[in-house]
Amino acid sequence: MSTKQSKNSTKNSANNTSASSAATSKVKSNDTSKTQTNAPKLKEAQPTEVFIPLGDNTFDWSTVVITEPTTQIFDKKDGSPPIELTTSKAFVRGPQGQELPIYFQLAKETVWGINGNWEMFTPKEKQTAENLKGFQIGYPLSSLENFTNPNADEKQTKDTFDTIHRLTAEFIIEECKKPINADPETRKIPTVTYNNYSAVRKTKNPHQFVKPIYEWGKSVDKVTKAKFVNKEKPQTAYLKLVTRGKIGALKCETQIYGPGDKLVSPLKYMKFSDTAPSILTDVEPVVHWEGIFYGGHGKTGYGASNKLRIVQMNIAPAQRANSLPKRRMVPHNQAIENDDSAEGSEGGDGGGFQSPLGDAQGEINTNDFETEGQEDNTTPDEEVHTSEVVVEANEGAEEMSATEEDPQPVVEQPVVVKSNKKKDELIAKRKKHSS
Repeated sequence: MSTKQSKNSTKNSANNTSASSAATSKVKSNDTSKTQTNAPKLKEAQPTEVFIPLGDNTFDWSTVVITEPTTQIFDKKDGSPPIELTTSKAFVRGPQGQELPIYFQLAKETVWGINGNWEMFTPKEKQTAENLKGFQIGYPLSSLENFTNPNADEKQTKDTFDTIHRLTAEFIIEECKKPINADPETRKIPTVTYNNYSAVRKTKNPHQFVKPIYEWGKSVDKVTKAKFVNKEKPQTAYLKLVTRGKIGALKCETQIYGPGDKLVSPLKYMKFSDTAPSILTDVEPVVHWEGIFYGGHGKTGYGASNKLRIVQMNIAPAQRANSLPKRRMVPHNQAIENDDSAEGSEGGDGGGFQSPLGDAQGEINTNDFETEGQEDNTTPDEEVHTSEVVVEANEGAEEMSATEEDPQPVVEQPVVVKSNKKKDELIAKRKKHSS
């Protein structure tokens, strides 16, 4: 076959292949068109919730729906007066009219582990996992480093809390203005809520009858031991975890993801005694705004509060600022070992010197690390400020950790030089020989 014939043959073969491919493509295109024509239309996926992640400032808070107050009555088995619970739900209305719960993400912060809730006046020594009533964390609005200059995530977290508090107060004020709530006989909200609002409605801050989501913490004066409001540390929001069941059979339903992205129990990050080490942890919570709780909060003057629950949370042990490095940074010690330096030491090193810092393998002194304040346990002798008293396993400020109080004085041990019998005999022989 000549070169010209070979080229023609190759050209014809390519044309045939191209035509075959075109025909095949046409058939597939026709089949696809036919399939799309006959296939039923798929329903659009309906949203199941509203989630506001960090960095997203596009959510329209005016779309939030708060329902009228409703009261549920629960009879008690012991024959005591029934419990009345008045609440409102908060949600966003979906495209089909469905109620979409509102979830929002909080900034990553460092907290003192997970705290426990117990029945009122439960002594510290009897606060155990068996009689837990619930779980919560003391969440600071910023880190200590960002206290005066919070980052973007911390600013968004605070703005979200402030918006929820404002919407709640505005809604209740409008409810209180309704004629039906002016009459105690037809009122849908508790009288204590109405009265607490009426007491402040003409003040510069008419929203103050709603309990703040976050507040300044308390510290203990080292000299007088008196508690005081500490405005030199970030404000704290006490956020509860979702639980089900009664005391003794309590189940935590909040999804807590530990290192390795594995689900962990909240008990792993709890402190049950003053002598146990504090559990400093980093958390990244997602919170559900369930709605509003109406009712008194002790003698505080609050007539309502927001129902906020942590539904999911990442948690991991935090790295302390004074922790030791993981890699060696000093150069190798090139000094020549002196055999005489080991004399007098039973262990063969150290020359009999006892370090005032103790064993190198022992606990690292961390007295210079100040603990952040949290609320203290409530005792019968103290004034109760809330209708549901919350007791935290982790104590606040300087009381939080028994191992992190004022440092004990260090007593230097004298250098002990022990006699070496063989060396003494050798020196004596040398002196005798020289004489």
